Amino acid sequence: MVGRRRAPTGNEPQLPSERSPGEADLNEVVAYNFRAARELRGLTQEETAQLLERFLGQRLPQASISAIVDDHVIP
Repeated sequence: MVGRRRAPTGNEPQLPSERSPGEADLNEVVAYNFRAARELRGLTQEETAQLLERFLGQRLPQASISAIVDDHVIP
């Protein structure tokens, strides 16, 4: 039904202020691992975009790579 809200299930994402210390959400974990892998290999964001192009079928702009490692959402 349009306009009706679902009842809370208890599985809703928590705001950063509601999380326990040391607890991270999935986006933060992916951002950390993505950056760590890139830096471990000594790649720039541009080089990372070139390598990912083979797997994604398209080239990510540098701004997208930056947004991933900064844990931002791109609309």
